[in-house]
Amino acid sequence: YRVEVRDATDATVLLHVTVPELPAIVPDLPGEDDEDDDDEERSRGKARLTAEVSGLAGYVEIRTRDAGTRHCFEIEGEDLFDYAEVEFLIETGVDTGTFTSLGTLPVDVEGEAELERETSDGDALPNGASAASELVGLRVQVRDVATGDLLLSGTVPALISED
Repeated sequence: YRVEVRDATDATVLLHVTVPELPAIVPDLPGEDDEDDDDEERSRGKARLTAEVSGLAGYVEIRTRDAGTRHCFEIEGEDLFDYAEVEFLIETGVDTGTFTSLGTLPVDVEGEAELERETSDGDALPNGASAASELVGLRVQVRDVATGDLLLSGTVPALISED
């Protein structure tokens, strides 16, 4: 990631740095359900999404279970009360800058929209991936369907063993 600090008057770059690591893993919040059995091998990566519009929140998460035979990909947008429907997108390859739609969903009464692909439920992972690990490093976006405006963005994080 490249981070820049620019002068507000003429956009001159004052400072820039390249950050080589993916976003930090987001811990479970108190009260989040863990549907996994205790004797399964599990890996997980969860990262906060960057709010492109003030007041929004969200995350992207990947999980594997049962020695990597079950995979899950999830994006959730929160505090989306001002939006009726959002579109979820994923990059077609690392650093391609080309995104493909994963679909649109209405925002619920709690201001949330969640897209989940769970292979144990018969869902296909994005981009034809056969494992959640193939999605690591791809950028994701959540956009307002009505305007196309970018609301949330981020990167699929690396998997870390929970065992």
